[in-house]
Amino acid sequence: MILTTTNSIDNHPILDYLGIVTDTVSFSVSIFENRKTLIEKRKEEAFKILVKNATNLKANAIVGIKLQVSGLGASLILITVTGTAVKVKV
Repeated sequence: MILTTTNSIDNHPILDYLGIVTDTVSFSVSIFENRKTLIEKRKEEAFKILVKNATNLKANAIVGIKLQVSGLGASLILITVTGTAVKVKV
């Protein structure tokens, strides 16, 4: 699976647009936990779900990936990852 923040992939023309894929992860963090480590871990989890959703659509790439990390209050963090599942020529 090719993942990119760009809207195209050099040398891999897009053959079909299959749909938007997304995942949202929310979690709370205590003052005793390392926020950066938890965000990285949860971000990777969100990307795995994004890839799973694209695979279910028979995609072999996701283009235009956007990642947003938001703090909601003092201890709640929300991560949203979105992209377009596509079939590219390999």
